[in-house]
Amino acid sequence: MNKNQSTLTAEDLLQERLLTVAETAHALNLPSSLLSNAAKRERLLIPHYYINKLVRFKLNEMLAWQAQRARKEAPDA
Repeated sequence: MNKNQSTLTAEDLLQERLLTVAETAHALNLPSSLLSNAAKRERLLIPHYYINKLVRFKLNEMLAWQAQRARKEAPDA
C-alpha cells in the first residue's frame, strides 16, 4: 500500500462521505475510466481508499489533486 491509498477505520468513515467512481467523475468532470483503472490512479497519484475491494474518494482530496494538476499543466506566465 502506498501513500495515495489507505485502509479506513470506522472513525474515518464518519468524518467525511466517501464518493464512488461515478460520483467523483461526475463532480470533477473526469472520465470514470481514469478513476476506475488502478494503473492510471497510481501513475497519476490519485488519492483513493479501498473499502473491502471497492475504491472510494474524498471530494476535498480530489479537488486538491485536480488543482495541483492544473498548476503543473498551466504554462508559465
